[in-house]
Amino acid sequence: MPFATLLSYIYYTIHNLFGKKWYIIEGNIGCGKTTLIRQLKAREDFEVIEEPVEVWKSIINEDGDNILGMFYKESKKYAYIFQTIVFKTRMMALEHKQSKPVRFSERSIWTDKNIFSKNCYEIGFMNTIEKNTYDIWFNWLESKITRKPDGIIYLRADPEICFNRVQKRDRSEEATVSIEYLKNVHDKHEDWLNKDKMYGDIPIYVIDNTYEPSRAFEKVQEIIRCDGFWNYLLSFFGEKNE
Repeated sequence: MPFATLLSYIYYTIHNLFGKKWYIIEGNIGCGKTTLIRQLKAREDFEVIEEPVEVWKSIINEDGDNILGMFYKESKKYAYIFQTIVFKTRMMALEHKQSKPVRFSERSIWTDKNIFSKNCYEIGFMNTIEKNTYDIWFNWLESKITRKPDGIIYLRADPEICFNRVQKRDRSEEATVSIEYLKNVHDKHEDWLNKDKMYGDIPIYVIDNTYEPSRAFEKVQEIIRCDGFWNYLLSFFGEKNE
């Protein structure tokens, strides 16, 4: 039996034994998530839930300006309402039943809690009343979530590199994104995902995506294989990493 076929057999056997897996992909704007997601979507056994950017862009005012673009242009005015709709649309995207062995979500509600809403408050885009209101309804709704992800995959990249990538892809909504903003977001990711190996009981996997973004796909597959094999070993001791 060819080695690749053997690996595939082990992979599917593990998932049949231990059920479906769900991983969250985190990282700064311009860190390489789009490239990785495009590669993940090419796999028939992977389900990918992208950020609902098109939904955000469909929420427009009478002049045709969308909520994402307005947040970047007038952050202090639109930060709270944007974070509110972001939470709602992320939850909506997860409502359908997982049909494939592995599901990936581009960012999560925990991104907003630990990165974007926190950053908005610290740099003055959200006031204290808005932050406290956000925290109350976030914590209550989070407590209703019964399934937690099996892992968080953090694509780590230098903010200067992220800024260059953002400039090159030239998305209209990102035209006002500054290097200072990306540095703030990077620092928040570092505090959240690059100091500990766990977020609560959720494992954190860090991939350096600064100089070789093409290798992220390979590294993600390694993470899934190792995670599955670890569960397989634990089963012999009457334990299971769920």
